[in-house]
Amino acid sequence: MGEAVKYLSTQKPRVVARYKMSADRQEEERTIIRDLRAEGRRLLNDWPQLRPELRYEYRTANEAEERIKLQRFIDWLIGPACAPE
Repeated sequence: MGEAVKYLSTQKPRVVARYKMSADRQEEERTIIRDLRAEGRRLLNDWPQLRPELRYEYRTANEAEERIKLQRFIDWLIGPACAPE
């Protein structure tokens, strides 16, 4: 998340991140993801299914390559309307 916020801060959108305590963090995450998908939101969770070559493999991941993949996702997510001036 930190890499995403750092990159987004160089783009046009304002970034707000909030933390909320939860008794069942994983179940709450599943519920939020399901609800966001139902609203038609684009999620980083779905990016590997759309672009299998971008799948994260923690055993062999290269930090610089993963950063570029994340930036490509964000560029796709926010689109040209939010490109920096």
